[in-house]
Amino acid sequence: MAALDEPLKKILGGTTAKVLAEHLDLHTVGDLLHHYRAATPSAAS
Repeated sequence: MAALDEPLKKILGGTTAKVLAEHLDLHTVGDLLHHYRAATPSAAS
């Protein structure tokens, strides 16, 4: 299991991590989870 401060490069590979960093400013697992949660409609809607 990855820690929230784990670099995306280590988890996803350099190419994918570079695209996420350049276009969405995502650098860590925590950044990605926060972005995904913010972009997902809540179950209460």
